[in-house]
Amino acid sequence: MSPIAAALSFCFLHLLSAADAAININIDINKILSAYQGFSAFNKLLAETGVANGINQQPSITVLAVDNARMSQLSRLSPDAVKNTLSLHVVVGYYDEAKLKTMHPKQPLLLTTLYQQSEKPQNPQGFLKMKHEGDDQVAFGSAVPGSKLDATFVKQITTLPERLSVLQVSNLINASNSEAPASSPSPRKVLAAPAAVGPSLEKSPAPSHSPTRLPGAPAPSDASVGASSILTVSLGFGFLLL
Repeated sequence: MSPIAAALSFCFLHLLSAADAAININIDINKILSAYQGFSAFNKLLAETGVANGINQQPSITVLAVDNARMSQLSRLSPDAVKNTLSLHVVVGYYDEAKLKTMHPKQPLLLTTLYQQSEKPQNPQGFLKMKHEGDDQVAFGSAVPGSKLDATFVKQITTLPERLSVLQVSNLINASNSEAPASSPSPRKVLAAPAAVGPSLEKSPAPSHSPTRLPGAPAPSDASVGASSILTVSLGFGFLLL
């Protein structure tokens, strides 16, 4: 083998080993983003929703991060909608700033996201649409028909070549263009139950015809009432005999 061929073979093997090393690097997206306080809210939600674990397990991934000033919009969404939105910000595959700027397709590109891989949404809900616009601007949006391009590329934050790329985008991307903010159900009026048509199971007490008694006076017994009646009749016969 000639010296030139040997040198080329050595360089080729070195590049292969470097590529393998880059792919096998264990990444921790939360640790990486912790160095950038302007993205602390985004980083916190990645951990809380479990999206960070999905990022760490991918061999090649691109994270479209949003700064703290834009994250308040997620406070109106349900936990599931928050996870779906963040998953849509994770593109399967490596796209750094140089790669974005050299791509000039005539039609928008469809990018697979972590949302598509993990949540199994209905197509094309889990795909991102990427399009080059004027002034070399790159815009992103949901691939759901009728969705807007919600976000544009701002800058590259950090990269691990061919393994991880973290890019800042201008805004949050709506996962389906139809996610409604979570809200508590409005109180419903409690309607009075309708009156029973059939007879009541409990009999109402019969009206009392007994005379009103003074407080503390003993109630007359049946025996005393009967004796009083006999005495009255006897006295009447006595007066007649006189």
